[in-house]
Amino acid sequence: MKTCLSHARIVLADEVLEDAALLIEDGVISAIDPSVTAGAEIIDLAGKLLMPGLIDLHCDALEKEVEPRPNVHFPLDFACAQADKRNAVSGITTVYHALSFANDELGVRNNDFAGRIARAVHDWRPHGLVDNRVHCRYEITDETGLPVLKQLLAEQAMHLISMMDHTPGQGQFKDMAAYCDFLTRTYQKTVDEVNTIVERKREAATGAYERVRELAEAAHSAGISVASHDDDSAERIATMSAIGADISEFPISLDAARAAKVAGMSTIFGAPRFC
Repeated sequence: MKTCLSHARIVLADEVLEDAALLIEDGVISAIDPSVTAGAEIIDLAGKLLMPGLIDLHCDALEKEVEPRPNVHFPLDFACAQADKRNAVSGITTVYHALSFANDELGVRNNDFAGRIARAVHDWRPHGLVDNRVHCRYEITDETGLPVLKQLLAEQAMHLISMMDHTPGQGQFKDMAAYCDFLTRTYQKTVDEVNTIVERKREAATGAYERVRELAEAAHSAGISVASHDDDSAERIATMSAIGADISEFPISLDAARAAKVAGMSTIFGAPRFC
């Protein structure tokens, strides 16, 4: 089967081809501005942009599809279908659904529920319009997450894992006030609830490095890339690189980003990081 997309603005790596054509044969791009299009179905794009599908490595939207309001949950297959359609219409052809494993800290972000969502994505993949994958975000102060995540690895229901530490005083939250404001505004936590969460996180910091190291080894054994998250210093990069992190996700300082590149890590930036 041949299809020719004509009169398109084709976006390449280093230029945009005006009024160009693209030939697809049996689902594979075979030529740009082909000399022969005999037997092909011609689709006139009338000057529209034609570009590669986008890859979203950190998409938080599925959690909101599952729980659009606190404690209001849609069926998981329905949520997967809605997210799938939204990504397809946005030109995102590969999406890593970011699911947080933070025990009982943040509503839908508890281990049991997050595991169920990961398995729902895995089950939905054969039906998807786009390539749906799972990005597991592990809060390193969660003492209960390791067996859950290792089981998902065994089930091949994980495609990327990142190591997070949202304890106030470092990383994304430089002080307690910023952390408290985030939790009260985003998750409707009371000040007492925030204080309880912080105290529990500080107690669980003991042993966090060993948990991260063990999980990183398990991920690499399964062929899964490991990312650090919100790196704020060259020292943090050195620690994460030593346990095998391949990616620095959202470094929050230039020193951290530069150190990541020196260490051979890929860097990922979200739009707010450019502000």
